[in-house]
Amino acid sequence: MLVSIGAYDICNGTLSGGVAVSDLRLKADRLFDFVVPIGDVDCLLLDRVITTTDATFIVKRTHASKTDSEAFILQLDANIPTSGTVIFTTTGPSPGTRLIPNGFVLDHSLLEEDGATTYHQYHIAGGPPVAP
Repeated sequence: MLVSIGAYDICNGTLSGGVAVSDLRLKADRLFDFVVPIGDVDCLLLDRVITTTDATFIVKRTHASKTDSEAFILQLDANIPTSGTVIFTTTGPSPGTRLIPNGFVLDHSLLEEDGATTYHQYHIAGGPPVAP
């Protein structure tokens, strides 16, 4: 799966840009309220029709050199947007796409640097997934 936020590719399908995400965790929370109508004793479940999406995943990148991987590590926070529309695209013969509007990069962390290879974890939250 490929991931981008705004014009920035978090994982673009290349070795240096991340071939695909791994350890993807995708959670959708739906908001409901318990309501007791006036004059009634039983409560009802009211669907607020609001969904939030929470995603965490890891991207492995193999850079051209150790110097390039170190430069990427130091520049990542300045380069990645804080917010925007997040696009998840499946790979394969018939790719599918889902957008997460109002997405935010809540955090990103370097899990490991092994020579010219880096492993970063991303945590993104936003609105409900929609078709493009």
